Amino acid sequence: MMHARKPWLFFLAAALIGIVGAWKPVHMDDAAFVRVAQQMRVAPGDPYGFAWSYLGEPTSASVGLPHPPLWPGALAVALELGGETAFSLHLPSVAALLLLALGLWRWLPGEEDRRARWLILCSPVLVVMGQSSMSDVPALALGVLGLGTWTKAEREQRLRGALAAGLWLAAAGLTRYAALAFAALPLAALLAPGDAAAPSSPWGRRARALLAGGTPLLAALLFQAWFAARYGATHFELLASYLRFEDLRAPELRVLAFLPALAVAFPVGFAVLTAVLGRRVAGGALLAGALLGAWGALRSSAAHGIAWNAPHFALLVLCSAVGLALPLAAARARPRLEERALLGAVLLALLVASPAGAARYVLPLAVLCIVALRAELAALRGPAWRAAIALQLLLAASLALADLRAARGARELYRRASALAERSGAQLWVRGELGLRYELERSGARYLDATERGVEVGDLLVRSERATPADSRFSARVDAALPVAPQWILDASDAFPLRLHQPYAGAGFYGHRAGLLPFAFARAPHELVFVHRFAEAPDLLDLDRAERVGASENSALAEDFARYARVRPAAPRADLELARALHLVARRASGGEMRLRFEVDLPAEPRKLGGRWAEPARLHEDTVPGHASEVELAVRALDGSSRAISFVGRSRARARVEDRRWWPLELDLAPLRGRRVAIEIACRVPADEPVADAVAYAILADLELLPQG
Repeated sequence: MMHARKPWLFFLAAALIGIVGAWKPVHMDDAAFVRVAQQMRVAPGDPYGFAWSYLGEPTSASVGLPHPPLWPGALAVALELGGETAFSLHLPSVAALLLLALGLWRWLPGEEDRRARWLILCSPVLVVMGQSSMSDVPALALGVLGLGTWTKAEREQRLRGALAAGLWLAAAGLTRYAALAFAALPLAALLAPGDAAAPSSPWGRRARALLAGGTPLLAALLFQAWFAARYGATHFELLASYLRFEDLRAPELRVLAFLPALAVAFPVGFAVLTAVLGRRVAGGALLAGALLGAWGALRSSAAHGIAWNAPHFALLVLCSAVGLALPLAAARARPRLEERALLGAVLLALLVASPAGAARYVLPLAVLCIVALRAELAALRGPAWRAAIALQLLLAASLALADLRAARGARELYRRASALAERSGAQLWVRGELGLRYELERSGARYLDATERGVEVGDLLVRSERATPADSRFSARVDAALPVAPQWILDASDAFPLRLHQPYAGAGFYGHRAGLLPFAFARAPHELVFVHRFAEAPDLLDLDRAERVGASENSALAEDFARYARVRPAAPRADLELARALHLVARRASGGEMRLRFEVDLPAEPRKLGGRWAEPARLHEDTVPGHASEVELAVRALDGSSRAISFVGRSRARARVEDRRWWPLELDLAPLRGRRVAIEIACRVPADEPVADAVAYAILADLELLPQG
């Protein structure tokens, strides 16, 4: 493949991976890093000093964008030098791939390591993510370069080299916090016995290990101290609040569902588990993961009508066979103590993040797997090696092409939506995250959050079918609340039969679903964009006119309630009209209750309170369906009597917000006519229910006083 005396070919291949995708539009989470980069061009010392509407709710960028600023800083330099173009935004990615090549060359310098170097460089996820503006590959590159510099310093027994390694590893941790796991390798060397082939002072060896492994941890702590002083909380606290350990009890056991994805995306990746755990344990884990992943894939394909199971099973069997047979004697391969420590640290991070993870998160683990098996790779026969590398290249090229076509198709949709607004002379609003809002905001669109007051009749609203999972909370609220009429549906279809993005991609390269593979053989649309026109101007939020009573044991409930409840005042004729939807949301609480209370004078004529209500539904795809909740609507007289009329709706949450059912609602208020009454709405989550991120979602819509009959 290449000779050790010709490194230029390896570096050229690394650069080509980035250059080929240098004109890919800003897509998916790229936009989050680009937005911080835009801020750093204006205020380098205040990277998160701007407002950010996250999932429909206005918040600070320090909360909504929990990523360290080193990589956005590199993007800011590229924007300053080359302007805001796709090519400029991808130049730092090319530099990151070159740093990765340099790190691999330092870490694996021998002729016998060339296969491991090439297999890492051709890994499908690395090829796909190397053509993005996200921080996955840059963090990996800096981490590998740090480890390569440290191993070189160990060979040469140089303290200065260990310091340089620590600085590279610190840069990796300030690019992506998960890269701090790379510090486990030099720290584990503190406990490892010395190398008899290269004797050195034990204190010198430990000093080098402590310098290389401790520097990134110290840098991370110093940055968090600065961040807390500037913004009031650390990123570590924010990230910890996102973890949902309750999800590990989910029926699909997503931790195991990631194992077959690892074996498929990296044909040699799973072999390291065979090496560390033994053939029987690793084989059983693979089988369990495959069965559980197949279950998720079957359910997903049934929901979306995707005929993909047969090809997926065939590819799973093929790639798993390659991975487990590299070689059959892999159980004899025992990685060094520090290598196993690093593998364990990254694997632990993967297990914790897997319920809300994406296929790209296994990238560092796959690289470490290949490094741990470099001796076995060198011993492979020619045909087996050529088959493995050919499969990697074919899969990598196909997935990268599908990703490029998806990004270009989405950009074309956004341009068409902007053209529709320009022709009609209307203000364009966008609801959705990241890539969608980036492209449309560049065309003059404004983001629609829960506090927006500037919407006018005739304005256009653009939303994506494939919003982020947590955005379903906002999506359902706006769908029910805003007086919009569908105008157009823009479809980005493509004959190339690979899909990497939700909802048609199984686990998803960027998404958070468990599935058999992180991609799917399908011809479903890459993207659907819906364009709506406002039939009337909405009143999204007016808490000053709402009276909230009742206390919650969990203060977070009150905060959520204050953000999500939206009401309209009583009309002059004493009729009551709530906003098109009233939302009661319970998050991270058990036995929580929220109430909203209004007082109104009922007219002397008989009236009824009419409307409809929706069953609760699971808000986030990673929570467990089936949580019970209760919504109550009560009208009570305030004249000292105990007369009251109430309605109580009880049900278990649906698996998806889209599956919830609407039911008619009608209360006869004739017995209370002519009296002053209190209208109370409550949402409860029973204390005996296991609660994950968000469990109750109750909607009362079109609620108003109507004449009898």
